[in-house]
Amino acid sequence: MQTTQIPRLRMALIGCGQIADAHLQEAAKIQAVEIVAVCDVHLDLAKQAAARFGVPGIYSDLDQMLADVRPDVVHLTTPAHTHGPLTRKVLKAGCHVYVEKPFSLDATEAESVIELAEQQGKSLCVGHDQLFDPTWLDCRLRIGDGQIGTVRHIES
Repeated sequence: MQTTQIPRLRMALIGCGQIADAHLQEAAKIQAVEIVAVCDVHLDLAKQAAARFGVPGIYSDLDQMLADVRPDVVHLTTPAHTHGPLTRKVLKAGCHVYVEKPFSLDATEAESVIELAEQQGKSLCVGHDQLFDPTWLDCRLRIGDGQIGTVRHIES
């Protein structure tokens, strides 16, 4: 019996702060994903993330990482004000992009990034991972029913 090799997506991650571990941990569980590099402007953070998850590529220079590794998909877990410029750079390098929330600083930036993804023929995914969590669905229902009044701010 012949076995078929599953093609693997080469994944890189930019931004090795707190949320990066969640991305790397989940990606490591997926047989079709090969985590090839991590990148952070603070090289020590990239080294630590790489050590925890056995990632071979360690970078503090995004352009160098993109040139050396040529990932298929990049997870962007940097501060919000960097999302627009970094997403554009990664898309132009020919990668699909998963962007942590918030996706952009404003609607104009979001529209320009979406347009670029379409032009490049690349997928762009925003990390709103709790949209269908039962607790949040219950909260949305209660808000919609007017049970708790006008919501001005939510922090969780």
